[in-house]
Amino acid sequence: MQIDFIDLGPTPLSKLEVDVHFSGFGAILIEGGWGYSPEDAVVVGIDPVAMDCPPGDPVPTANQCVDYVGFEYAFADFRLGKELFVPGRDAVYRDVEREVAMQGLVDLNGRKFDHLALDVHAVAVADYTALIDHLTKEDEAGDAAFEEKYNGLKRSGQCDYWFDISAFF
Repeated sequence: MQIDFIDLGPTPLSKLEVDVHFSGFGAILIEGGWGYSPEDAVVVGIDPVAMDCPPGDPVPTANQCVDYVGFEYAFADFRLGKELFVPGRDAVYRDVEREVAMQGLVDLNGRKFDHLALDVHAVAVADYTALIDHLTKEDEAGDAAFEEKYNGLKRSGQCDYWFDISAFF
């Protein structure tokens, strides 16, 4: 079964969301979209105000100021959370697992992109609840039987993330 990912649309991250969720990645400046395609890429740059270099100190390079690779994985988890854990929708998921299917540098029209593809596996909360409601005494006594039924509920999908990282080249 496929995971039902919700499309977050063109709404970019708010300044508050960036500050709250991604402040640990250095002097990061995030613009653009949600990263569904190169046209909607998350543009990762450097916030010169956040660098706050003392006068006379050499200005650090972009790679010294921002952990953009760490940010990419944190952003992927953040976007997955927004796509999969939306209250009130038909399919809300639990036990989300992700693994890297592919990651690579892509040069498009002079811009540098990091393209990240993740294989995602999760269980719909409604399916899990139905399984728990229908457990028999034998299933409760046998972890293997439960595990087999639970694994049969897992849904899968692949997510693409596009990050414009031209500022780092």
